[in-house]
Amino acid sequence: MRFVKTVSEALRLLLLLLLPLALSQQPDNPSFSDEKGFACTEWAGFDCSAAMDQYSYSAAGQAALLQNCQTTCSWWETAAQTEAPTTTADEGELGGSERER
Repeated sequence: MRFVKTVSEALRLLLLLLLPLALSQQPDNPSFSDEKGFACTEWAGFDCSAAMDQYSYSAAGQAALLQNCQTTCSWWETAAQTEAPTTTADEGELGGSERER
């Protein structure tokens, strides 16, 4: 597994992943809140396509999320298909990744 050695390297990799998405996707709807009150930005790092299975959303709620948060939700799909770089920071330093929805 490859480790990111510098912040600038991590930012460059992040830009390489996100720039094509920003150019090809509809922007997230800034006024959208999902059925549990979360904005698109709060879905960053979570799998939108698993809203029903993992977070107990309705089918209509998941569909609305995927429709209104295309940039955020597409990022997850792209990241899952690409081997994400890892850092030496442990999860505690990053604030953790588990949140209750």
